[in-house]
Amino acid sequence: MSNVRSAVATVEYAPEYSHAERIRFVVLGSAIGAMLVGVCQFWFFPWMREFSASASCRTVLGFSGNAVLFYGVFVGIPLHAALLVCVLVGRRGYRVLRQGRVPPEGERVFRRTPRCSRS
Repeated sequence: MSNVRSAVATVEYAPEYSHAERIRFVVLGSAIGAMLVGVCQFWFFPWMREFSASASCRTVLGFSGNAVLFYGVFVGIPLHAALLVCVLVGRRGYRVLRQGRVPPEGERVFRRTPRCSRS
């Protein structure tokens, strides 16, 4: 037998959210999601249905209603979704790239998560 010592590496874990904070996230997320669904169901979708039914008869800032509808649906909505994702995820991604580890310093997690860093 050889006298080889195995090096036991200590694993660093990210700090976790408390149980009360987890519940707060679920309640707040559910409330915001319900409000967003309500606004879409009772205002945006009826307005979009009415606008699309008469788009060929309208002009918006000098552009035909059909062009506005087409560019709004196929350019405007995806562009706004991409910008929203960039704003929400981009800052964290930049911190991960700059620090070279996941999750970055100062970020708490929901489950016990070891910090993974570049080697």
